[in-house]
Amino acid sequence: MAKHLFCNQMMVVRFYHGAPKGKKMKTEEYLIKAGVSRLYINKYLDLLNKYFIEYNFKDKDIQFFLANILHESLYLKYTKENLYYTAARLPQVWPSLFKSKYNPIEYEKNPEKLANLVYNSNIRVQSLGNFNPGDGFKYIGRGLMQTTGKNNYKQLSEMSNIDFVNNPQWLEQPEYAVKSAIIFFVANNLLNATSLLQVRKKVAGSDFGYKDVEKIYNKMVK
Repeated sequence: MAKHLFCNQMMVVRFYHGAPKGKKMKTEEYLIKAGVSRLYINKYLDLLNKYFIEYNFKDKDIQFFLANILHESLYLKYTKENLYYTAARLPQVWPSLFKSKYNPIEYEKNPEKLANLVYNSNIRVQSLGNFNPGDGFKYIGRGLMQTTGKNNYKQLSEMSNIDFVNNPQWLEQPEYAVKSAIIFFVANNLLNATSLLQVRKKVAGSDFGYKDVEKIYNKMVK
């Protein structure tokens, strides 16, 4: 599963409640078209629709949101980042680290050791706030938007009034996996976004993964 950093500064969320009752949602249709397993549709459909209605997502918002979380979670299969990489794959994902500085064989198929390197804010990506030993693995990507890094866990905790800093594993639960993704989307002003690429750049910090996100989106809207 591809690795993404959520380094963007989340802003204060102002939610607008009260979507019309009885609003027909197309979420299930989009998930089916995208190729999501019925097992995961059943697991997440009600939660997704609850938040889409609560925060008044329009059809285009739903499409942009789903295209990104399906990419991040491998079609709703994972709520925790998979860092089980082969030695051959590591230099492709992190060339600045494994083409010269570190021996990929030493990190092969070792998610904890790898996370504590690539997400170590003493070495790189200071904005994640992972300065203590073990923070990289403790605050690995979780939720359907793969919230990553202690600082982002703190921001999410402040906006949700749920202590994910001391309980990071809670983001692996369906309710919080969806809620964290919704908060990220709304807090970063992605409702009413004008393009899928605009959303992708905010989610990933670049256009990384955009081709796959676009492919998923096109399946949903055809």
